[in-house]
Amino acid sequence: MKKVILSDLVAFLMILTVIGACFTAGTTMAMPKEADSLSKTGILVTGYIDGTITNSNGTPVENAHIIAFTTILSILSGNPPAFATASTDSNGYYQISVPEGRYFVIAGKLGRGFAIATPVNVESGKTATVDLSLTGGIFGGGGS
Repeated sequence: MKKVILSDLVAFLMILTVIGACFTAGTTMAMPKEADSLSKTGILVTGYIDGTITNSNGTPVENAHIIAFTTILSILSGNPPAFATASTDSNGYYQISVPEGRYFVIAGKLGRGFAIATPVNVESGKTATVDLSLTGGIFGGGGS
């Protein structure tokens, strides 16, 4: 029997989160930079994550779901836990408003695939760009 390690559990939880997002209706785009400084949850918005989601051929993927959530190390460093979602537009672009910290970014679309980025640091007043290419896997398809 294989011994389960913490990284296996974290990867499993991230994938379950993407699956849940793909079946959640009404996911909205994050607030534009001109919006109020407080998010809908009341957490002070201090930075942004943006990027483009493409398929394996480099074509933009519309309505892909993106989730950003703080890493355990970020929380242990004194940053508040945070979780934000967005969907891509017709050009595969997304933007998420988040408090300063270190984030996992995952993207997926049912039938197109999924992708997980290495953790990214978001600093106050700055934008971290995370471009991802969807691959096949538990979502099926090959990202076409």
